[in-house]
Amino acid sequence: MEKLKFDNNKIYLSLILIIILAGVLMRILFYSYGRTFWIDECSLILNIIEGHNFFKNLMYAQAAPPLFMHLSQLIYRIGNFIGIKAEYSVRIFPLLSSILALPVFYLITKKVFNSKISIVLSLFLFTFNAKICYFSQEFKQYSSEVLFFITIIAAYLYIDVQKLTLNRKILFGLLLGISIWFSNAAAVASCAVGILLLIKTFKRELNWKSLLILMLPAALCAVLYLIVMHDTFGNSYLHEYWTKHFIKWNFSNLYPILAGCSKYFFGRKIMPLILALIGFLFFAAEYKKEKNLILVLPFLITLALSYLHIYPFGDRLILFLFPLIVIYIGKTTDEILSKNKYIGLAVACIVMLLSIYCFHTNYKQIIFKKYNEERVYDLLKISEQYVKPGDTIYLLAPSKNYKYYIRFFNFKDVKVIQYFILLEEYNQQNFYKHLITLPKGKYYFLMAGQRKNIMKTPLEILQHKYNGKLLYQDNKLNSIFYIEIK
Repeated sequence: MEKLKFDNNKIYLSLILIIILAGVLMRILFYSYGRTFWIDECSLILNIIEGHNFFKNLMYAQAAPPLFMHLSQLIYRIGNFIGIKAEYSVRIFPLLSSILALPVFYLITKKVFNSKISIVLSLFLFTFNAKICYFSQEFKQYSSEVLFFITIIAAYLYIDVQKLTLNRKILFGLLLGISIWFSNAAAVASCAVGILLLIKTFKRELNWKSLLILMLPAALCAVLYLIVMHDTFGNSYLHEYWTKHFIKWNFSNLYPILAGCSKYFFGRKIMPLILALIGFLFFAAEYKKEKNLILVLPFLITLALSYLHIYPFGDRLILFLFPLIVIYIGKTTDEILSKNKYIGLAVACIVMLLSIYCFHTNYKQIIFKKYNEERVYDLLKISEQYVKPGDTIYLLAPSKNYKYYIRFFNFKDVKVIQYFILLEEYNQQNFYKHLITLPKGKYYFLMAGQRKNIMKTPLEILQHKYNGKLLYQDNKLNSIFYIEIK
């Protein structure tokens, strides 16, 4: 019996190690491609290159925590100095954040679940989720948001604040406070910790002096943040852009928002959403257990922020909540396993298979480089072998991509025109009217990230009228089209 127990434990530890190592390798593999920046990444890095004040509203419709931007700026400058491409340098922090999040998440599951099957299931879902993997190699703050969020939760679960020395209590408070400058999600987690510490104090499990020492550093950092960053609040463009992810006053859109959240992480499968809701209710019903409240409160706080139209509840903005959603699913499995281990094991296997099936196309991005994006740099590089002095390039791509990547090229005596086609038919008609008035010359149309249905009519007409040629196409959204007007 002892030998069997040892073997089972050995299998469990081997599975944990295999999952984490596979997750690390998957992230490094995706990062190693060094894919070109898409529009949001170009917009964010332009804020760094142009020396924007990160304590103000960012330019180009972007938003990111100030210390995240300052750290990225430092990494960019170091990388630029030693000759590392920006596609690699500024993505280092998101990559490391995603890798470090794996063992931190595992530590949380060890504190939460009774069954090792539930731990393996939760770690598997978190490690191999396509969205989590994707943002590990994108120059945005979402990957680091996840790390800061779960680190604060793990710290609360593992640290007995009552036994901390004075200096360590201050350090704990500083951890909460400084993290806000790196991560918006950290503010949610820190708020949850503050509420729980206040509850402890009212229950006489913590004295008021200790509460003050613990929370004063965090409170001071939060107040300073509000003073310094007050100009960034109420960004009207971003508020309007994410408006459908704010909960209405009568909660009429609550279910669509939750269903959209499930769809974003698990595709169209309803089973993960049902299991997550059941798991959430299990945790909420056992609210007297401290470890359960720290897993429930952040979710409720984020919903409240959405209801108050302060923070949207949707898509990549709530990526930091995905670890909790996975833990809710694991909780349901944990409860089933306590009743019937075979049914629980079956549920765990089905959820793992569904999580892979839902995003099998996304995994192609990681393993086979099958991703769609605006490849402005690649198109400009290819066009160099065709374009001659006196020719004209029409770059049909988002303006931020053009503004960032054109700096790497010197088309001498070549006119470059940036013209971004929008989806509306009115803009297509205007573009066509512009094309038929072109004077004699050679024209190269670099279409980056353009859907075929947008460009089809104008360019098909040009192809027949001017005997145009398709010089390059990557079977996705990028192509080079050439015409000569004589």
